[in-house]
Amino acid sequence: MVALLPFVLWACSNNNNNNKRPPLRATPQDVQTLASATVALLQGGDAVAALDGASRRDVVGRIFEGSERLDEAEAESLFSELALEVVRALASAPETNAATAYARRLVRDEGAAERAARDLARKLLAVADSDADGQVSSRELQRFFDVMRVAPLDDVVGSLQLLPEHLKGSAFAQGEEWHARVPGDAHVLKRWVAPDFKKSRLSIVGIGRSADASAYYLPELGIVLDAGLAVKSLEPRAVLLSHAHRDHVQALPGLARRARFGEDKRPPARVYLPYQIEPLARRFCWAEAVLNFGREQTPQETIDALGDVDLRPVRPGDHFSLDDKLSVRVFGATHKVPAVAYGLYERRKRLDPAYAGADPEFIKRNREQITHYYEDGLLFYSGDTTIGMLETNELEILGEFRYVVHECTFLGIRPDDDDQRAAATGHTHYAQLHPFICRHPNTTFILVHFSTRYSKEDVLNFFDSNYAGRPSNVVLWL
Repeated sequence: MVALLPFVLWACSNNNNNNKRPPLRATPQDVQTLASATVALLQGGDAVAALDGASRRDVVGRIFEGSERLDEAEAESLFSELALEVVRALASAPETNAATAYARRLVRDEGAAERAARDLARKLLAVADSDADGQVSSRELQRFFDVMRVAPLDDVVGSLQLLPEHLKGSAFAQGEEWHARVPGDAHVLKRWVAPDFKKSRLSIVGIGRSADASAYYLPELGIVLDAGLAVKSLEPRAVLLSHAHRDHVQALPGLARRARFGEDKRPPARVYLPYQIEPLARRFCWAEAVLNFGREQTPQETIDALGDVDLRPVRPGDHFSLDDKLSVRVFGATHKVPAVAYGLYERRKRLDPAYAGADPEFIKRNREQITHYYEDGLLFYSGDTTIGMLETNELEILGEFRYVVHECTFLGIRPDDDDQRAAATGHTHYAQLHPFICRHPNTTFILVHFSTRYSKEDVLNFFDSNYAGRPSNVVLWL
């Protein structure tokens, strides 16, 4: 293990009397011993069987010499050093897996390592402090490292990869099959319903695999994110196109021309798309119409027969309304071709904070004058892009939107190699997304666009083997 700088835990004053405890000391070797035990308990299996109980008990005895309890400050100090040493231990381990690879990435960034260690310390301390009084007794610390206490560590076993804390009883569904199962695990529409559906009216029906088809319908809102698949029963009023790769636009001609025959003469769907590709998309729609008629015809003949398409070019920074309740902001995206991402906002109304304590009758009489509209970030859609988007706009995206639909083309089994591959192809892998998922446990990440090289079982096994399962704030679109 990497050597830990020496530290001393000095007792804090007892607020109830003037007595002071003797100084509590933990040497670097002591912390390394506890870190090894922590890693073994979290790993389970053969690692647990190899624990040296005697040396561990000696360390605990020295920490509590002359006292039976660590107060809050002392416990936080001990577990902070312990967590940092766990990260360092993982980084220096001989084997390579998702945990060790992530730890090595962390230790190269001192600030990131300290932030991750603080998060890990909080989780481990919560398990050790069994009576939740903020203090840790010698008995609690001994029991923390007892092999018989492995089960309570299940909730933080993912902390080897520094997962967000599992939210008991509120895990988000991974999506249910919407159509009957077909051979393979692509070409099956999935449906996911937001936990706050009654408020947000948000559900997603769609399909999404890299280089195959990407289309995510928001039926209640009349929107589709990308045009990789047309579903007759889900004709949108607006199409938000991220870029022009085939798997994202192959159904555009059909989506851009909704039914306009008989009594159902609705206007065509509005298609928002990067400004650079607007002429190409228009020619694509015309070409499809020519093929459909089976003979050469001019663009004007196509328009006369079918009506024009409503293409609306956008640029990063644009902000426009879809109706009186929904608006869209355009973000720049890095990909191999011109690309954008979209943020969807709900328009809501609330009382001016200055009148929060006002008389109810006054509020009722003056509601229109003392309330105002604001935009509430509902959903962000990344399209195809690199991790640079979140690195540059973390607070603007993850601090504003409750739901984030983000591409995850690669798993990141070999993070260093996959960094280069993702950057070269304009995509993202999970190991890059993981720190953002950790820092924003209240944001739901809907991961889409997995490469077709992975089966559904491959993806699920990756999370089970390397991350103790799917994080509770992640939906896997499989």
